[in-house]
Amino acid sequence: MKKALSIIAVLALVAVLGVALVACVPSDPEKAAENLESKGYEVVAAKKGSSISGILSGMAMPEGCETMVTGVKDLLDGDMIVIYYFEEADDAKAFYEDIKADFDMADEEDKEGMKIGRNGKVVYTGSEEAVKAAG
Repeated sequence: MKKALSIIAVLALVAVLGVALVACVPSDPEKAAENLESKGYEVVAAKKGSSISGILSGMAMPEGCETMVTGVKDLLDGDMIVIYYFEEADDAKAFYEDIKADFDMADEEDKEGMKIGRNGKVVYTGSEEAVKAAG
């Protein structure tokens, strides 16, 4: 019985660590923006209905996106991130599946150093460095 409890405890710890490693981008857009700024990224955050979201809506703000945070450190090197905060998890999932399909079809060279992911209502795409900085 004691051995079984030890195994269960280890499995629980592994599960918690796995979730911590996957959830790199904060669920709070203000926290993500703050983290990026503290690491030297230029940040633009647009909320649905703001004047900047009107500009972005035609270019990049997908359907159902409530807030979008963009952080750029070095555009030429591709050190940037875009984080999409959706109102509904289903919208985030649909958007993630679309960009994941595009990402999977890209050349390996284009994907090098890039990362995309989804955590509930949050979808992000960017350089590995920027994803770490946002977290």
